[in-house]
Amino acid sequence: TYLYFAGKIVFVFDVHETAKSWNQLRRSTLVHHAAVFILGLSLTEWGLIQMKWPITLFISLIGVVWTMNVFHILYRTSQDLKFIMRMQNVYLASGLVRFAGAALLAWIMVDGIVRGDYGPAVANGLLATVFCLNSYGALRFVWNFDCAQYYKEHQQYWLEHSERPRGAISHDFNTLERFSSLFAQSKVAANSATHRLPQSSPAPQARRHSYCC
Repeated sequence: TYLYFAGKIVFVFDVHETAKSWNQLRRSTLVHHAAVFILGLSLTEWGLIQMKWPITLFISLIGVVWTMNVFHILYRTSQDLKFIMRMQNVYLASGLVRFAGAALLAWIMVDGIVRGDYGPAVANGLLATVFCLNSYGALRFVWNFDCAQYYKEHQQYWLEHSERPRGAISHDFNTLERFSSLFAQSKVAANSATHRLPQSSPAPQARRHSYCC
């Protein structure tokens, strides 16, 4: 019962985000939302997926995966680089949980084919495919993410130019406004330095790491 009603809430949030900014979402995010829609409708309206222990365990594993997403907040806000790097390793360890979730969906799909329930088999096969692609993209981003470089260009810059001592930065409006101003100044300085490059100089190589997910 808990999973049934909690799933409905998640379904509503997905519908809201998709309807609000569907033309701004990345293709992979749209596919993710489509998979959530199919899962929700399959559980509540179509009757394609029965709430038995495999699907219940899968949804529970999804909760663990979502908990690991706190890394995307920490690397933007934490003032402790070592802690950020430890959380990066914790996030990568969640790959085992993701693999277990994909294996569960694959098992449900094969079981449906064997029993002749092709509707649930197709639905779970689609979910397994999307879940694997989403997990691959997320783990690849975190694996390639350069915590030290991001920290140097953001938190370290803010701390060096902040009037408050390290560890005493509160998240009030004035501090956030000052941090935003410092970040804008750092981007302007970086752009100015780029524009001052002579025309004969080779273009800087694109960074291997992406800072957004």
